[in-house]
Parts: sequence; structure tokens; C-alpha cells
Amino acid sequence: MPKRVVAFALLIALSGCGHLEGAVMPVVAEIAGSVDGISLVGGPPHGALADADVAAMGAPWSQARIAQARADNHFEPFSAFAPVIGDGFSADAYPLTHRVFNRLRTPLFAADSLSKRRYARARPFVADPAQPTCIRPTNLLRRNGSYPSGHAAFGWAWALLLTELAPARALGMKTCFVH
Repeated sequence: MPKRVVAFALLIALSGCGHLEGAVMPVVAEIAGSVDGISLVGGPPHGALADADVAAMGAPWSQARIAQARADNHFEPFSAFAPVIGDGFSADAYPLTHRVFNRLRTPLFAADSLSKRRYARARPFVADPAQPTCIRPTNLLRRNGSYPSGHAAFGWAWALLLTELAPARALGMKTCFVH
């Protein structure tokens, strides 16, 4: 896919202009070869299950859990999986893996964005401003729905890729994002 198309699509998606994003993301998803995220994940929980989901996120949190949430917010595959692959796991040390991660970014972002737009599930701190957060909520984060989770989608995609590249460490990949 031409880099200009990707750059333009990401610029529009991050601009916060919902009308442009809504028009462009299906095209980006098609060009990028995205999976159909909407049919893949299904809808978010409703009713009592949704209430239980929100209640499970409620504070108070331990300092260790807050630190982990802040660390998990750093959205980058090499630092996320270095504990499993090893200290030398970096983009510089693994340039071909870095290229594959970059090739995953656009189709996965498109699939996740289309799903978030479809389900329009407000983040807990948007639905209830009294809900505490571990990170500073930005306007972009407020506009970006909570379902499906982009961090979970990317984490699983990265883990699946790395499981293919390092099958002996597959169990570690499976548990890397579970805290």
C-alpha cells in the first residue's frame, strides 16, 4: 500500500474529524486488507454483564496495579514483549520483525476503528465522570470508544506474530498481557 495513503488515512483518523474518518476508514480497511473487526468481535456486553464489567474496574487500586496500568499504556510491541523474548528485543536488533509490526498497524487500526465506531461504547470515565482513571484522559481518548480494546487487539496480534517467530516462547506470549 502506498505510504501516502497510509499517512493520509492516519492523519484523518487522528484529526478527530468524525465525518472524514467515517468516510475514509472503510476505504483504508479495504486497501489495507483488514479483517472484518465488527463481525469478528461481536458487540460489547449489555445489562448486568456490562454493569459487572464497569464495577470490576472500580477503585481503589493498589499502587502496583496503577503502575502496571500506566506501563501497559505505553503502546509498543518491543517493550511489551521484551520480558518474554529477552532484554535485547528491540526494533534496532530485529529490523525485519519491526517491519512486520509496522505492516500490521494500518489494517489492524482500521478494523479496530471501524468496530469502535460501530459499537460507540463510551469509556467508563466518559459515561461516568466520577470514574477514576490511571492516566490523564485526553480529548482523543474521550472521543475514541472503549470497545473493542485497541490495546487487546494489538497485543493479541503481536503475540500471534511472535508465537510464529519464536514458538518455544509461545506460553510466555499468551500470558504477557495478563496481569
